[in-house]
Amino acid sequence: MEVFFQVLAILGITATILSLTERKAWWIRAVEFPRPQILVIMLITIFGLILSKPEISWTNGILATVAFISVIVQTWFIYPYFKISSRAVKNSTGSEKYKISILIANVLMDNRTSHILVEQINKYKPDIFLAVETDVWWEEQLKPATNDFPYCLTKPLDNTYGMLLFSKLPLKNGRIEYIIKDEIPSAHADVVLNDKVIKLSCLHPEPPAPGEAETSKPRDRELGRMARKIQKIDEPYIVIGDFNDVAWSKTSYLFESLSGLKDPRRGRGFLNTFHAKYPLFRWALDHIFISEHFTLEKMKTLSYNGSDHFPVYVICAID
Repeated sequence: MEVFFQVLAILGITATILSLTERKAWWIRAVEFPRPQILVIMLITIFGLILSKPEISWTNGILATVAFISVIVQTWFIYPYFKISSRAVKNSTGSEKYKISILIANVLMDNRTSHILVEQINKYKPDIFLAVETDVWWEEQLKPATNDFPYCLTKPLDNTYGMLLFSKLPLKNGRIEYIIKDEIPSAHADVVLNDKVIKLSCLHPEPPAPGEAETSKPRDRELGRMARKIQKIDEPYIVIGDFNDVAWSKTSYLFESLSGLKDPRRGRGFLNTFHAKYPLFRWALDHIFISEHFTLEKMKTLSYNGSDHFPVYVICAID
């Protein structure tokens, strides 16, 4: 067992060091995802190294010490998402003039249990509904629910980057943009909420992964360009979508810092959305970032609907 814990320690320490580098290779950036899992494994490893022998050896002592440093590093990144941490977005008081509800769903293009998502849309009746990974088949299957939305901005595609945006609120200046690659759309519009105009952007950048992008550069550039654009805008702003990145990554923190938007997850728990089928390997990939104009009434993940992502339902309030 001693060797087992030594190997675990070396792997966890290596992953922690790699996560701190600026290298963009997909396999390096991937180690930012399982920070919570690495933290737990390192804690178990420390106890294993200490208790594996009656007297701790120099080797185990050094490994346990460095593993403890790894625990501190991992905690530093994910602590803002513990419920004991301070909240980046205040709770709604009930005195705000307006509310806007949003449902975000990565449908998994090959998923064929569309009726479950239709039921979820009809149950929660969001003002705004965004579906990504949507092709023409999905556009048709969602019509029993989306026919209730008088405004839409759609770009169905069969490359897993299709995007369907539906709204019960008027959309002005609606447009599909291609921020980095011609085959990866993003949707943008001004949402009219009574006497308020809320800018909305919907993103689904390319993930750094085998068969996709070899590095995180396309994803990071899309998020960076969007953040710098938002930085210059003082109006109420909401960004939603599947970022293909965890909330606690350096890229997500940079997006938040540059754009000035806030992550309502902070101080409210991880609210992991992916992978829906594997409870031990879940991360927060589907996001909403909101400007300081908003407070939060509700944010939760919905039940499994056949996709590898759980939908996210949010209610924001604004004066």
